[in-house]
Amino acid sequence: MRLIAPDSIIIYLMQPIIREILYEAPRVNLVFNSLPSEEINQAIVNGTADIGIDCDKGHFPDTAVHLPARPFHACLIASPFMAPAERDFITSHQRKTVSMILNEPYANYQKGIAAYLD
Repeated sequence: MRLIAPDSIIIYLMQPIIREILYEAPRVNLVFNSLPSEEINQAIVNGTADIGIDCDKGHFPDTAVHLPARPFHACLIASPFMAPAERDFITSHQRKTVSMILNEPYANYQKGIAAYLD
């Protein structure tokens, strides 16, 4: 079985699910790969993956079965050594001197945070 998901889902959500799959079906050959969100639908369509797990961004094609799991919220973590004004991510329309480090340049959460702060 070939599963794909973005890094964030693999790291923060999939560990107990993977453990359960391996416990319940120990003979299943489980291959788990990380892909950017925008590539998951195509991997299912072209057959390079059996199951794709992604965040709902409202752009799933009608030919894909998409079942919701549960709602999630983003969490920002900042150094306690940052200036208090730089740690304020509540006030909208700000310009920050810090950068977000992530591996998906078009990640849904990055777009949401950027839109909120702009």
